[in-house]
Amino acid sequence: MAATAAYTIQASLPELSRVAALMTSFLEDNGTPPAAVFAANLAVEEIVTNTIKYGLFPDAHPGISIAVNVLNDLVEVVVEDEAGAFDPFAVETPDTSAPLAERPVGGLGIHLVRNMLDTYSYERKGHRNITRLTKSFS
Repeated sequence: MAATAAYTIQASLPELSRVAALMTSFLEDNGTPPAAVFAANLAVEEIVTNTIKYGLFPDAHPGISIAVNVLNDLVEVVVEDEAGAFDPFAVETPDTSAPLAERPVGGLGIHLVRNMLDTYSYERKGHRNITRLTKSFS
């Protein structure tokens, strides 16, 4: 069984909340186990939130595209945008052994994405950032 959903949002956090609800329904309706639904939602929230907060968008841009594919025993998410080039996976892994009060702010979201998903990749194609994420059902 394969199913696909696609969403386009403008660079605003309320738009992300709306898509998260739609994406959850889509994944659940297509038999995705709760752990994979959670991981996919967390990954999209982290990647898109960082894009919205820190991305330098051109004056006119088509928005942020999110494609979700359910393929047999796997969820694949592809996030594309025209913000400035940024590879979230090139960011150094935070030192989680340091006391919380001594840690710099930021970086934990991407750290969670790295640890909860099976694969993740980034590429810059033309003027677009393309982030691919997968989570298996097992």
